[in-house]
Amino acid sequence: MHSIAIFYRVFLKQLNEYIKEENIFSSPSLGLI
Repeated sequence: MHSIAIFYRVFLKQLNEYIKEENIFSSPSLGLI
């Protein structure tokens, strides 16, 4: 379970960086994430 938790935290970090770079929040189709 610990490995899953670590993977999840890393995934959230990468996703956050991706959102910042791609500005997903401005996309009408993905703005509700």
